[in-house]
Amino acid sequence: MKKIFILLLLSITLIACSQNSFDFIGDSDNWEVTYHVSTKSESSQSSNLEIRYIGNNNPPEQINYKFDNGKEGTNIRLDEGTYKGVNSQCSGCNTTQESEEFVITIEWDEKEEVIDLSSE
Repeated sequence: MKKIFILLLLSITLIACSQNSFDFIGDSDNWEVTYHVSTKSESSQSSNLEIRYIGNNNPPEQINYKFDNGKEGTNIRLDEGTYKGVNSQCSGCNTTQESEEFVITIEWDEKEEVIDLSSE
């Protein structure tokens, strides 16, 4: 019984240690972006994107964004200058590594800014 308990405890510890969370952050003159990624295993993760307007003018009503990896959003409505994306999940996918960097392009009102995101 004692061996089973120790084995169970070790299994739980290993599973907990395999989960990693990373925040990829970047900003520009008008935007601040946080891309939060939680890896659950070698082939499963969840992610969430937050885009916040920090410019001097009134925030736009909607934006388009596109990551260099192909993920994109069009006609995204902002709530008080902020977009908080829905948590997305993948299983059987290549998971994000902390050493990765992303580039996101944000378009609004016939303007465009390119932002580099890196892990912090």
